[in-house]
Amino acid sequence: MKKLGLALLVALVIISTINLLAVKKSYAQSYNENIEIKKYFINVTTTREYFSVNEEIFFHITNNTFLNKTIFIFIQGTAEEIKASISNKLVSLNKSLDGEKYHINLTSYNLSTSAFRLDINYRLPYSANFITKKIIYTTDEISVNLDNKLVFNSKNILTNAILKAILPTEKEGISLWYYIIYIAVIALIGSGVIILVSYLKGKGRKEEVETPEILELRKKLLLGSLKELEKEYRAKKISDHTYNRLREEYKSQAVNVMKKLDEIKK
Repeated sequence: MKKLGLALLVALVIISTINLLAVKKSYAQSYNENIEIKKYFINVTTTREYFSVNEEIFFHITNNTFLNKTIFIFIQGTAEEIKASISNKLVSLNKSLDGEKYHINLTSYNLSTSAFRLDINYRLPYSANFITKKIIYTTDEISVNLDNKLVFNSKNILTNAILKAILPTEKEGISLWYYIIYIAVIALIGSGVIILVSYLKGKGRKEEVETPEILELRKKLLLGSLKELEKEYRAKKISDHTYNRLREEYKSQAVNVMKKLDEIKK
């Protein structure tokens, strides 16, 4: 009896091991085998508030069947407002435990061809100054375009490869024009001061560099700049970051000027 019990125990262990290996093999097949990517385009567009990302993934199922077929995609954790579609029809993305992989059950979408295109759209905040991608399937070609300019291209990529493309920060992108405006305003204030100082020097009043007239002019220019900044922000022509930074700078200078005016009046 003991030998019989031992034999049964060994048999159960062997059967369990075989079943476990079969499950692992089945999962691996659904994850990688018979699925490949022909083209992978990542298009990044710089907006006033964020990076807008569109991914075009051209899949190919080599065994020509979608029975119980699930595909996996990688989207970095900082992505927001993620949407996916196949043939312009929205599909459901199911998030995995690691938070960056998603899967789609193709049997729910009645696909009739072995080749299809998956579109993914999402936003990346400016704080995420790079786009990263983990390659899950063998990929013939992948490219990254930033504002319609090619910044990365590679061919014949194997699974588990990591792609990382640096994106420009806001200082390097859309708000450059507003930095120029900011510098121009400061230069204008400086020019007004220089003109008034030169005028006063001509009258022999070198000691009165910051006269009430000069301070009033600076105050007027700064308050005008604040109004213009407010208009630009309400019209959504500048980002929250740029608006808040310039507003604080102008307010700080205006308060300083008004304090000096109050001291003179006292």
